[in-house]
Amino acid sequence: MAELIVKTIRDLIWLQYAKTLARGAMLPEEVISRTLEDLRSGVRDWSVITHDDSLLAGPERKCAYCGRTTDLSHEHLVSSSLAITEKCPNCDTIQTLHNKVWACRKCNAAKGTLGLYQFYQRRSVGKKRFEDSIPPLLEKKYLKVVYDCLDCAKCLDEGDMDGDGKVTVLDIDFAIQQKGRLWNVLL
Repeated sequence: MAELIVKTIRDLIWLQYAKTLARGAMLPEEVISRTLEDLRSGVRDWSVITHDDSLLAGPERKCAYCGRTTDLSHEHLVSSSLAITEKCPNCDTIQTLHNKVWACRKCNAAKGTLGLYQFYQRRSVGKKRFEDSIPPLLEKKYLKVVYDCLDCAKCLDEGDMDGDGKVTVLDIDFAIQQKGRLWNVLL
């Protein structure tokens, strides 16, 4: 399987994106490896992020995490107070609709500043493949935002970020937290 050839955060993000495409379209697993190679080689690009924005943060109001339709507000997938570089407070990726989804008060409070994978891991205690419970559109949007943030942090080509000896989805969240600081901590 493609996990065996993933050594960097960049490849991990592309692999998760390929898996999400396959899961969302119910495609066979062999499509994942081919999609990963196409992303690596530049044959294939991300889907347009504005399409995902319109579906998750647009007029159809429901919580991106649990589906509730009441007590909603916009929530940032990646904390809006992230400070990887001095550009973050004015970054279009972090500060605009690209990084927002509808969330109910309960999910917003539970997620806090956790990364998407950390949040779902906590929600899915006991599930080995917790990332498979993330709605595909939500995961794709998160991966695009995180990719831009980690590209800015110049760490897409790093490997195991959390020191557990493996490159897993939790390394994506760990990389954001390790490379970034929260602006409110600095004030």
